[in-house]
Amino acid sequence: MPPASGPLRDQRARFEEWTRAILGTLGGADAAARAPFLMAAGEGLLLHRITVDPGAPVRPIVAAAVAGALRPGTASPADFRGQSATARAESP
Repeated sequence: MPPASGPLRDQRARFEEWTRAILGTLGGADAAARAPFLMAAGEGLLLHRITVDPGAPVRPIVAAAVAGALRPGTASPADFRGQSATARAESP
């Protein structure tokens, strides 16, 4: 029997591919590499609304996350590969 998480992982992978394609179309390969950031921002917003503030605004937060993902010069996950969490926190 396959693990119960299999369909969830498959769905997440498809959503990440879709997000990468959109960011890539809008901002190129660097923006596409920031798909995990955009997804994490959305997940954090969802968790915040469920647990703390059901009325938290969605549109301005998503707009800021998309703008950050598209901004040239913004760090991408590859910039931090192999670094500890402390080193990442200390990066400019």
